[in-house]
Amino acid sequence: MENNILELILFDKNGHWDAFIRGYGKKIRPVVIREVEKLRKCGIHGMELS
Repeated sequence: MENNILELILFDKNGHWDAFIRGYGKKIRPVVIREVEKLRKCGIHGMELS
């Protein structure tokens, strides 16, 4: 099965999401952080993007 592009970008081995949070955490809306953390916990396999 092909990986979802969002998963590849956000949660890759280089830790891009974690680095982004460290650098811009105070500027990111709390809802964005919550939603991305939901993706991390639940995964995004099988979700369709419109």
